Amino acid sequence: MPCTRDVASLESLATHAAVTLVWSASLLLNDSDTRSGFRASFTDRLPSSLREKVLVRLNRRCGPHAIFSVFDMLVAASDPRLCVKRLRFFEPGRVEEKLWLDDVMALYRVLDRCNIAPQLAELSFAAKFDRLTEHYYVPLFNVGFPLLISKMAALTKLTMIGSCDDKILESLGKHCDNLTHVDVSESWQVTSNGVNALVYKIQDGVKMVNTCVPNFQVVSIKDTDVGVEGVESLLLHAKKLISLGGFFYGNNVGSVICSMAAADKELRLKLEDLYDVKLTGETAKKINEVCPNLTAVSTRADCVSALTEFDGIKKLSIDFDFRVDVDDFLNFVELKGQSLTKLEITDAVNPCNDMTDSVRRPPRNNIIKVVLLGDGGVGKSCLMMRYVSNRFEENSLHTLGVELLNKDITVKNSVYTLQIWDTAGQERFKSLRTPFYRGADICLLTFAVDERQSFDNLSNWVTEFVAYGDIKNASNYPFVVVANKQDLPTGIWEVTEDDIAKWCSSHGGLPYVLTSAKDATNVEAAFSMAVERWVEREEKLDKQFEENTIQMNSPSVGSSSCCS
Repeated sequence: MPCTRDVASLESLATHAAVTLVWSASLLLNDSDTRSGFRASFTDRLPSSLREKVLVRLNRRCGPHAIFSVFDMLVAASDPRLCVKRLRFFEPGRVEEKLWLDDVMALYRVLDRCNIAPQLAELSFAAKFDRLTEHYYVPLFNVGFPLLISKMAALTKLTMIGSCDDKILESLGKHCDNLTHVDVSESWQVTSNGVNALVYKIQDGVKMVNTCVPNFQVVSIKDTDVGVEGVESLLLHAKKLISLGGFFYGNNVGSVICSMAAADKELRLKLEDLYDVKLTGETAKKINEVCPNLTAVSTRADCVSALTEFDGIKKLSIDFDFRVDVDDFLNFVELKGQSLTKLEITDAVNPCNDMTDSVRRPPRNNIIKVVLLGDGGVGKSCLMMRYVSNRFEENSLHTLGVELLNKDITVKNSVYTLQIWDTAGQERFKSLRTPFYRGADICLLTFAVDERQSFDNLSNWVTEFVAYGDIKNASNYPFVVVANKQDLPTGIWEVTEDDIAKWCSSHGGLPYVLTSAKDATNVEAAFSMAVERWVEREEKLDKQFEENTIQMNSPSVGSSSCCS
């Protein structure tokens, strides 16, 4: 059967060409009117099937320095035949995509001029400030936005980082009956009054719950001025709420849950995550009873001892707050570490080696520790997610520190549990990732075929891993080289397969595999290859041990006896 290779569709090539041309024009044409006219003329000539794709691609590509290019595209896309339902000017973790308050105001105006507010189902943007005092001026910049929200009857998700206020929450409660997700993190002008206005309305002199509230699934109030009263309103009436993300000023969600449970013995909540930095064994026990679906907890290291009271914790985030005492953490890992599928550790100062040793079990228990290494952005997290959950996230965030997922694999009729450690590739996270190299059984050296530098850095990653992982015999260690993003057109590859083969040959004949986390090509094969190498090495070591034992006890070995 002849070899085949996937090629880009004509539609995707046309979209890419259109985006490149419009983007280039926005950079080369200095006059804003000229740029706007060019883009309007250009989009008029685009087939309608490509217009939204171009808009979405530009939306992703333009940062704050070119945000008005996106605005111009919105104006040009005001064709009623183009149904724009989602606008994302911000993805979590990408600070460079935040807008100045002036840009936020411009966004409001353009959304109004384009008349796409009635059809919007999702809107995401974030504000940034050059001075802390600018937070106090947020309501002035938002004067017209509550009126615009009154036209967004189809809105289901709103992410408004840093720039929300109480008036906007009130308008959401009144007009957005389909709302399910609200993220107003870092908005210090949001208070309990605003949350109550989101939850309640006064109708004919009677206080009633707004139509949208029972449908709430996610509400994030991290770093706002919301108090106990606002949190109680949400927990009391948002019966489908699974996430009340973030710590809120001066209080913790857990303490509010406990006070509500004291007043209502039958209280049960559907929350799946909890952010609490004042956990005690007693409060954790009560929360476990009230929130039977709880699977994720974020807390501080001095609260870890209370975590043993939770039954179903799968995801754990711990802020060590630059502490060096990890005894409670180690005890928790010994008791319940095997049930974790994700572990995040922040602000850790040189965690002792025992931390990783306690998570890793000896090979005799068939638990294998796998470490993913490589530059940031090469797709390590996507590879892990594709392998463990068979999912791919187009806009995956950079890993902060380390993440951990587990998966079982069968090799030679034996079942092994892989503990897969995804490490942050950025240099600033070196102190967080290197302590977790110790005790690793397998290392996947990962790079992206379209990033030559990530390939050239493989030698540095090997050196770092061998040094910090205390690898005694690097030449016999089960490294596997993973060349990710092979789904990209070969024309943009910066590393050829010959380059990969030569590098692997010069480093002891390491095996390599071309993978794509996006379309799942060879992802499972990469992990299977690594485990098979580890199993073969272990079998050789066992055989050598047995041979040495036989030789030591063989009559033909050793000195002759004087009594023979």
